[in-house]
Amino acid sequence: MQEGIDDVMKLQAESNRLKLTATDEMIDTFSELEGLTKNSMDKAHEFMGQFTEIVLAQDHQRTEQYQTELTVLGQQTQKTANKLMQQMRAELRAV
Repeated sequence: MQEGIDDVMKLQAESNRLKLTATDEMIDTFSELEGLTKNSMDKAHEFMGQFTEIVLAQDHQRTEQYQTELTVLGQQTQKTANKLMQQMRAELRAV
């Protein structure tokens, strides 16, 4: 879990550096991406906090629910990251 927190901190630091030269549209996308990343980390932390209870109760429905929610967050994060990449590429082409 600590590795995930470290990765988020690195992402935020890099995002802050890139925001210095980013367009307003890119800053909005950065913020959206940071929010999705935080939501993913929070949901994963919640799941891990309940993992023992879920396993002992053999609550497969809750496991599937967490997996579904994390999959959706992952897909949204990937889509937003791709959107940001396209915005950055468009900005570089304009320069």
